[in-house]
Parts: sequence; C-alpha cells; structure tokens
Amino acid sequence: MKGLFLHHEMVQPRIKGAFSFAAVGPTPGFTAAQIDRLAVCYLAASLRQGTFMIPAFHCVLDQGIRDGHDDPQNFDLFQWAGSIEKVLADIREPVSPAAVAAASASAPVASTHVSGVEAEATLPPPTPLVETVRADLSDGKRKIRVQRIKGTTALFQS
Repeated sequence: MKGLFLHHEMVQPRIKGAFSFAAVGPTPGFTAAQIDRLAVCYLAASLRQGTFMIPAFHCVLDQGIRDGHDDPQNFDLFQWAGSIEKVLADIREPVSPAAVAAASASAPVASTHVSGVEAEATLPPPTPLVETVRADLSDGKRKIRVQRIKGTTALFQS
C-alpha cells in the first residue's frame, strides 16, 4: 500500500467532557479557511498523482485498531466538495481584465525616467526565499528534501 495514500492532518481543538481523552470536537468541525486549504492540497496531490484521488477519513482507516483515531469529527463533506469546485472554477476561468486592473492598482509601483518621460511600472510580488532544512532523507526510491519558506516554521517536502 506504500505510495497509495497521502496523509493530511488538520488541527481540531477538542474538549475532554466526560471521557478519559479529548473526545468532543467542535461544531462546525473546521473553519472555512481550513476546508479551502484542504481542497487546494487535495487538488495538488491529485494533479501530481495524475488522477483524482479517493478521499478517506482517518477514522475509517483506523477501524479495528485498538485506540484508533476518531477524526475528523463534524467534517462537512459537502462544504469541502464546494471548495474543490470553487478552486477548479477559479483555475478554469481566465481572470477578467477588470480584476487584473484592480490588482494592478493596489500593487507597488516603481517610477522610472525614460527619454524625459516619467513612466510607472507595476512591480511583481517578491518571490519567497525557500531554504532546505534537511536533504539526507529518502523513501527508498528517491531523495527527499525538507524545505520551508525562509522566516517561517511550516515545512514541506520536495
């Protein structure tokens, strides 16, 4: 089964209640931003795989395992499907000229002097600096680099 799963964890605060462990998840289970980001991660992984991947909840995969996980709780599958549809629509639809003009109006501007005429040029957003945290890992088939955007703590692998 190696290589057939992409494990994705989402932060969900829990309360203990009357249980011996933090068993009670919030309602709704996740914020709209978390659901939207999960949709982007799912689509990126599916694109990388070459086909839409089949989602599975952690609790289903852990059935029959003593002390298995019960997450996610209160996950809204329809909200997530809507987020996936929105991201796909955003990808498929070209950006309107009005949206480009609005974005350009708020972008930083550099002033240059060309042949006696002042000209303004919109500067592109800066490219984040990526640093490698570890390069000594392998999954047995390829080298894995653990990286992060400089100045942050979130890690990703390539």
